[in-house]
Amino acid sequence: MPRRDRAPRAPFDSLGPLDTAIPISTGTARLTVETDGSVLLDVNGVPSSHLHPDPEHLVFEYMRWMLQVIDLHLEESDEERAAQLAHLGGGGCSLPRAVASRHPRARQIVVELDALLAERVREWFDLPRSPRPRAAGRRCAHCPRGLAGGPLRRAGQGRLRRLGHPARADRARGGP
Repeated sequence: MPRRDRAPRAPFDSLGPLDTAIPISTGTARLTVETDGSVLLDVNGVPSSHLHPDPEHLVFEYMRWMLQVIDLHLEESDEERAAQLAHLGGGGCSLPRAVASRHPRARQIVVELDALLAERVREWFDLPRSPRPRAAGRRCAHCPRGLAGGPLRRAGQGRLRRLGHPARADRARGGP
């Protein structure tokens, strides 16, 4: 059969309906299978996550940068216990999947505002409930107070550290 006649297939066995609006708590989601078998997740008409069969293959540039920062931080860390990471907003959990693949001992929690999206993503992309990564659909209005509050305190028991943007850190210290 000619290549263009084949329908793209994703390696994710439990995908929801493709190329149609799927109701979620905050609006709609849409799943589109790409020609390489990866899946694009749009949330409310905006590309949110891109999940590739290889979890370390990140399509969005900002996620590649974030993974690089996490890699550097974990490589330089002198902690003997497993690293603990919190993701505020998870979408399709592309970044947590990549971190889990590269750093299997790292404990992760994903706090997603849209509880229904978190549940559906767990089903669609076969994310485990535990031990890592975990996607928790929770309202996080209190999360900006810091990582010590709410579901993050319960998940990390106060042992989480924030990786911030260097420019923000400079401003916080009175720098440029």
